[in-house]
Amino acid sequence: MRTTLLTTMMAIAAAVVACSADARDTAGRASQPASGDTAAPARADTTPAAGSAGESPSGNDWTTGIVDVAATAAGAPAVVSALRTAMHGGFDRFTLEFADGAEVPGYRIEYIDRPLHDCGSGDQIHPVGEAWLEVRLYPAAAHTEAGQPTLPARELPADGSLMLRTYRTCNFEAVVTFVIALSSPNPYRVNVLDQPSRLVIDVRH
Repeated sequence: MRTTLLTTMMAIAAAVVACSADARDTAGRASQPASGDTAAPARADTTPAAGSAGESPSGNDWTTGIVDVAATAAGAPAVVSALRTAMHGGFDRFTLEFADGAEVPGYRIEYIDRPLHDCGSGDQIHPVGEAWLEVRLYPAAAHTEAGQPTLPARELPADGSLMLRTYRTCNFEAVVTFVIALSSPNPYRVNVLDQPSRLVIDVRH
């Protein structure tokens, strides 16, 4: 009788030990990831988002490419009332001002090759310099309703270290085009200002 009782107690103790070992083994497996499932640390995406095709740079972006901005409102052509050039610290500035509070019209700005051409007569214009930045405005005019020009001349000297001269190559059918002759095709940026309305182009030194 005593032998049977002792055998039974030893069997129970062995079962308890076995269960404890199984529990520890299960817990250990649960705390470790399965092979190949270890999560890699997150990486910051340092690649800049690409702009859409044809997207124009924003106000303070420097570029040597094309800046093309459509007119925001339909209406009478914006009349160019003044053209100014000036040298600033780090850049030369070209400014077009528009009369009577008109909004800045649509514009396309890009470097082009010479010779230039007068849009009315087709005559060639041979500009000075080594680079030529064209500024095309639409709808716009460089004359009054009576046909009087609003700028003193088609060709004007420029005040700057890079800007040499400006040429007005078109004033026809609501399109006005200027070309800035430069000593080098440096990056430029475009800004629109108000009170009064102005289109400002800076060319970096």
